[in-house]
Amino acid sequence: MIDVLRGVAEKETDGREGLRSLEILIAAYLSARDGKTVSLPLEY
Repeated sequence: MIDVLRGVAEKETDGREGLRSLEILIAAYLSARDGKTVSLPLEY
């Protein structure tokens, strides 16, 4: 990541990939908390 910020390397993924990963994690936490199935994409 530091090399990307310095302009030495190209990024391997974009922000959309990070958002998808975060959404899956949030869905897992919500499912565990509520004991229910959570559908993706999440509705905010």
